[in-house]
Order: sequence, then C-alpha cells, then structure tokens
Amino acid sequence: MKKKQSFNHFTGKEQQALLRLKNKIVELYKPLIIYLIGCNSATQLKRNNLANPRNMEQWVFSCDLLLILPDGIILPDNAVTELKSISEDYGDIKLMAYPFEFVENQLKEYSLFFCWTQYRAIVLYERDNAVEKLPEPVPNMKQYEKQVHDFFMDKQNYENYIEIKLAPLPQKNTTEEAKIPFYKCPKLSVALLNSM
Repeated sequence: MKKKQSFNHFTGKEQQALLRLKNKIVELYKPLIIYLIGCNSATQLKRNNLANPRNMEQWVFSCDLLLILPDGIILPDNAVTELKSISEDYGDIKLMAYPFEFVENQLKEYSLFFCWTQYRAIVLYERDNAVEKLPEPVPNMKQYEKQVHDFFMDKQNYENYIEIKLAPLPQKNTTEEAKIPFYKCPKLSVALLNSM
C-alpha cells in the first residue's frame, strides 16, 4: 500500500506549522499514526494610517487531523488548547482520535470516512509499521469520490461521519472454489451408475 507522506507542495509556513504540530502531538500523546485530513491557511493584511504599525499582516493556519492511538490511550480534554498554545498562528485545530482496534473495525465495516482517509490522507507520522497493520485498502476507492464529496459538502463539521458506509458496498473477493455451489458433486462413472 502506498503511503502518502509528501506535503512538499504546501507553502513553507504550512510545512513548518504541520511539523510543529506533529512533533508536539508525538511528544505528548504517542500516537501510532497521524493523518492530515485537510488544512487551511489565510493571510490577512490590515492597513490603517492611524495604527502603529500602519500595516499589520496576520497569518492563520487551521487543520483537521486523525490520530490513531494505541488501544487504551485517550486524548485529554484540553488537547486542542494545548496544541494551539504552541503558536499564535494556529486557528481551528480539529482532532479526531481513536484506538487502533476501532479504526481497524471501521475499515472492515467500510466506513466512508476511514476508507477514504486511508486512500487519500497524508500520513504525517507513523510508528511500528501501523499503516501496514491496517486492513487492505478497498480496491477502486476512487469510485466513491462523489459520495465523499456529497457527504462533506453537507457536513463540513464531520457530523455523523462514523455512521456513513460506502455505497454500494464493495464485493468480497471469493475464490473459484468458494463460488461452486454446495450441491455440485463430481460425476459418477457409467460403470458405477449401472451397478447401482
């Protein structure tokens, strides 16, 4: 499975903001995987001849992160506040954190959010080969792009995101032997049939 780890196409400020966040999250919470779901940065320039300085520039960075934690570990209630205190550049930081086993089950149950995250999100951090231990990605995941887009346009705050499944559900791979109906049996020889 290909791991998407490159955010080289992000601006230098965005890369630095993500690295500071990632390092602090790893230091404080020891996750197995950190996925970058999305981010937003904006520069606001204020000009006023009555203020000193007359020109003020403010840059704000916001992001949505999925943390996969070792089973039994939970984030403290003040995690977002703690991370925002790293820099005044941070705006809204949305943290979704789940135990590894929960994420594993969500992938097996074809959760739209978790399957799409596995397919498209950038892996900011991983330890103990955790990404490889997750279930195999759904083949042809791109076919669900419209469903993901429609869901996100209606629920940009991720409301009920755990409950939504891929539609239609992927077909399970079956071997040729499993496809043979149970009532099929080998043909008996003519001699054996005559003796019956």
